[in-house]
Amino acid sequence: MAKVQGLKRALLKQAQTTQVLSIDIEEDIETLDMQNVDGAGSFARTNVLKNVATSADMPAVLLENETMVKGFGEGTEDARNIARYIELIRMKMAPLYAWFDNIAQYRAWNPEFFARMQRLHPEAYRKREYAEVFSEWRASFAAGWPSLLIEPESEQIKVEETKLNGVTDILNAMLPNLDPENKALLMEWAADNIGENKMLFPYALNLDFDALKEFQEEEQERTEEAAEAALKNPLAAPGKPGTKANGANGAKPNGAAKPPQKSPAHASRRA
Repeated sequence: MAKVQGLKRALLKQAQTTQVLSIDIEEDIETLDMQNVDGAGSFARTNVLKNVATSADMPAVLLENETMVKGFGEGTEDARNIARYIELIRMKMAPLYAWFDNIAQYRAWNPEFFARMQRLHPEAYRKREYAEVFSEWRASFAAGWPSLLIEPESEQIKVEETKLNGVTDILNAMLPNLDPENKALLMEWAADNIGENKMLFPYALNLDFDALKEFQEEEQERTEEAAEAALKNPLAAPGKPGTKANGANGAKPNGAAKPPQKSPAHASRRA
């Protein structure tokens, strides 16, 4: 059998060199159907892949390239395991990405690019220095990985509602204690966060924050003037009992009691 196998290998090597194999009428070419070695081969292959996955600390389903659904399972746990593994790989690669982001920023936002931005947007960059603008661009740069597990729309709406409630709580807690300028800044921050919530608010919230700042300053001035006036003349507030306008308990300013008014029926009887 070894000699026969060697003869077959010699013929195959001869065929690989673009030569012609001649087959007589009485000769035939056949091979094993692999029925007897199918189970053993699959078992050995599976063990090899699992050993590789164990040494690489990764889910074996990635190497086996098999479906995640088996039997009555939904495959959600397999998907979570794969997501955790990829998230771990992302964490290990984060320093490399941070380093190459640094290089990409210096190459992309070079002085030539800044000069072009000055020509295209002179109102924003003409009077500014390259180092200042470059530091501002770097501070505003952010890069994030997309989520591997896609949540249903109902869960996404709950997340967005939670964010909106957080913004509302911050506004209610901080607005009464801020000056007009910081109130306008806080409202601008809230509008930016609400604008990011595209699921609940598809259209951006555009407010005139300069006008809002002026209105807040005027409102604060009116409030302060009213408070000063009340401190200087506390009896001048209209509509309160005991003031000069109404008098104490409905009395006139000179202290005389106001005579009761007669009803029309009483007047007619006197007549």
